[in-house]
Amino acid sequence: MSDMHNHPAEMPYDGGYRRGNGVAVASLVLGLVSVVLMCIWYVAMPCGILAIIFGVGGRKNAREGASGGGMATAGLVLGLLGLLLPIVLLLGCLAFLGIGGEAALEGLQKAVEELDAQRAAPILDIATNGAP
Repeated sequence: MSDMHNHPAEMPYDGGYRRGNGVAVASLVLGLVSVVLMCIWYVAMPCGILAIIFGVGGRKNAREGASGGGMATAGLVLGLLGLLLPIVLLLGCLAFLGIGGEAALEGLQKAVEELDAQRAAPILDIATNGAP
């Protein structure tokens, strides 16, 4: 009977199972949130910072035998993008307003005034000259 319990076919097979890596998943999710919400900088930047921190931790866990090394790397890259894109967007807006912003806004205002004048001109002609 003891031979029956020690049979190799009945031994559980590990199958190369690797433990999960929740830190990598958190990094990926926070990285995605930071990139998707990059226009809301006060959400994107903290999520990007956390994605970078969790991405580094997830990569460390993956080197120690956990799964999810690719997710951690993707979260790290998305976290960097989510941190840098709002900064680039902000600098682009400031550059537009600082360098050519006033001229562009004045040009836009002139164009709107010309459109208003063109739209109002036929109405004034009808009022002053009668029906066409």
